[in-house]
Amino acid sequence: MVARQPEMGSERDRKLFKARLKSQLSRMGISQRAMEERLGLSTGTLSKIFAGRLNLTVGILMELAKVLQIDPWVLVDDTAWIQLRNEVPLDKATEVELKLQAEVDELRLELVATHARERAAEEELAVQRRRAERSEARRAQWEERASQAAVERDEARADAAEQADAFARERAARREEAQVLQSLRRALAANEARLSEQAKQLSEARRRLAQAEKRATVNEQAFEKLTAEYWNLHSKADQKAKEAARLAQEKHQLSRQLQGQGGAVLGGAALAFLVGCAVGSSGE
Repeated sequence: MVARQPEMGSERDRKLFKARLKSQLSRMGISQRAMEERLGLSTGTLSKIFAGRLNLTVGILMELAKVLQIDPWVLVDDTAWIQLRNEVPLDKATEVELKLQAEVDELRLELVATHARERAAEEELAVQRRRAERSEARRAQWEERASQAAVERDEARADAAEQADAFARERAARREEAQVLQSLRRALAANEARLSEQAKQLSEARRRLAQAEKRATVNEQAFEKLTAEYWNLHSKADQKAKEAARLAQEKHQLSRQLQGQGGAVLGGAALAFLVGCAVGSSGE
C-alpha cells in the first residue's frame, strides 16, 4: 500500500514549521544544508517544503526530530501534526506505534498544557512577587520620604522657631526705636513750641523796636527842632548880651558925662533909667 503524501494544511503551518525548524537548527548549530545531507535529502528540499512546492512527510518530520533530539510535534502546529499523522496509512505495527505515540502526544499535550498553566501560574506569581517587591520598594521609598519629610519638618520647625525669635527680637528693637522716636518727637514738639514762643517774643520785640525806632525818629526830629530853637535862642541871647554890653558902655559913658557936668540929681535919674532899660533887655 503506497502512502499518500499529506499536505501541510496552510501557509501558516509552513511558516510555523520553517520558524521552529530554523530555531532548532540554530540551537544545535546545524545549517540547513548540513541537515539535508544528514537526512540524505537533495539540496533545496527543505526550501521547497518551506515554499509549499514539496509536501512534508511524517518520515522527514520524525527524522528531523531524531537529529534535533526533540519530539516531532515540536516542529509543527498540533493540528498539522495530527493531520500528518492521520493521513498516512501504515502497517499494523506502525499504526499501533502511532496510536501509542498519539496517546503519548495527548499526554504530552496535556503535560504541556499543565506546564503552560504552571508557567502561567509561576509568571503570575512572579508578577505578584514583582508587584510585592515594587510595593515593598515603594513602601521603603515612602518610609524614606516620610523620614526625610519628618527631618525637613523638624528643620522647618527649628527654622520657624529661630525666625520667630528673630522676629520677636526685631519687634522689641523696633518697639524701643519707636519709643526713642516718640521721645524725640515729644522733644521736637517741645522745641517747636519753645521756638514758636520765642518767635512770638521776637515778633513782639521787633514790634516794640519798630515803635521805639518810630519814637526815636520823632524824638530825634523834636531834638533837632529843640536844638535849632536852642541855637536860635542862643543867638538871640548873644545879641541881647552884646546889646546889654553896648548899653552898659553907653551908660558908663553917660554916667561919666553926667558926673563931669555936676548934675547929681539929674544923673541919678538918668542912671536909674538906663539901668532899667538894660535889665528889661536882659529879661527878653
